[in-house]
Amino acid sequence: MDGWGEDWLVDDPTELVLMLKAILADSRRSYEDKLEALTMLANLADEDAISVLRWYVRRPDPGLEMIAQLALIEAEGRFFETPLTWDEEAEDAIGLVLQVADDLYEVLGPHASHTTWRQELARALRAAGLTVHENARALLKYGGQVVEIVPVDLIVEGTVLVNVWTEEDEARFLEEEDIEEYDALDIFYTRLRTANLPVGVHLDLAGPFVTWEIIENPELDMTIPRVEHILAIPPQNRN
Repeated sequence: MDGWGEDWLVDDPTELVLMLKAILADSRRSYEDKLEALTMLANLADEDAISVLRWYVRRPDPGLEMIAQLALIEAEGRFFETPLTWDEEAEDAIGLVLQVADDLYEVLGPHASHTTWRQELARALRAAGLTVHENARALLKYGGQVVEIVPVDLIVEGTVLVNVWTEEDEARFLEEEDIEEYDALDIFYTRLRTANLPVGVHLDLAGPFVTWEIIENPELDMTIPRVEHILAIPPQNRN
C-alpha cells in the first residue's frame, strides 16, 4: 500500500472495490500491489468483492493464479475445517507416519527432492488407509485479517500436521540471512501454532537416517481457529 497514496482510503466499500479492481486490471501495477489488492478483497468478502475476485480468477496475472483462487475461496467462506482433538486415532496416525517414513527412506534416501518426498509419503499413507491432504495452503489471519498464505506439506487425519525437511530444504535454509535467529523446528512450531492443529511431526530426512520430532501445540484454541486450510488447486487427485 506504500505506493498507493492516500486516494485509496475511502469510506464507501463499493468505491474501494472499484479501486481495487482498477489495480488488478492495471498492467503497470506491481506484483506486491496486486497481492495487497487480493488480500483486501478477500477481507472485504462482500458481494462486490466476490464479483471482482471471480472476474480476476478468469484472467489472473502470471504468478498470482493460485493466490487469486485462494482469495476467492476465502471471500466466499469455503473453509477446510479440521477437528481439534488429539486422540488415540492421532497417536495411531503418527505411528504410521514414522513407520512409512522409515520404509521410504530405504528407497528414496536423503537426496530425493522435497516434492518427491511429500508425494511419496502422501501416497503411502493413503495406501495405509489414512486421510491425507497434500500440499495445502494455509491462510494466516491476525485480527480477522488475512496476512499471509503459506504452504503446508501434509495434514493427516485432519489432526496431524506433517512437515518434510530434506537436503533441498537444508540448502535453501542455509542460504537465508539471519539464520542464527531461528531453526527449522522454530519455523515448524510457529506454523503448528498458527495452523491451530493439536500435534505435528517434523520429519528430518536430510541426514544418514530419518529423525523426527513430535511437537504438541500447547496453545490450541478449541473455539476459534486461527487459520483456515485451503486444499491445493486443482484438488488433489493422486492415487
